[in-house]
Amino acid sequence: IAASSLAELGYAVQQVGGELGDLETASKKISKTLADAFGGGKESTALLTALGLSIKDLQSMNPEQQMLAVGEAINKIKDPAVRSAAAMG
Repeated sequence: IAASSLAELGYAVQQVGGELGDLETASKKISKTLADAFGGGKESTALLTALGLSIKDLQSMNPEQQMLAVGEAINKIKDPAVRSAAAMG
């Protein structure tokens, strides 16, 4: 992720009470899940599909766009418990 985008994402995380370490952890999890899905991993693909995301669309995005797409999909989940479980996944 570009330094300028990282700074913006870091600011957004801090505005909701998070820390930069939270952003790093989330970025690593999302990157790992995406890499697995792009490689044909069934579990990661199912997780992203359940969030309403297209693997093909995600592959055409840059890393910042991918992270935002995943975050937005998780934020659309109405039930807080389900949203939390999706974020942890």
